[in-house]
Amino acid sequence: MAPDTFVIQFPDGDFEYTATYRPLPAVGETVHYRGVDWVVARVVKDGASTVYVEPAEEQLGETG
Repeated sequence: MAPDTFVIQFPDGDFEYTATYRPLPAVGETVHYRGVDWVVARVVKDGASTVYVEPAEEQLGETG
């Protein structure tokens, strides 16, 4: 079984290609990339999937 490939889009415009055998991250889920926790803000599936993330600490500040 081949992995699903997708793009992680960071808030500063940088991006990273990655692959997973698990389901794509869902909105609201926390993921760990580049030594930092990120919250998935949006997922776009239009051929090549793109997962938009925001720093997790910003999300905590909005809800707490």
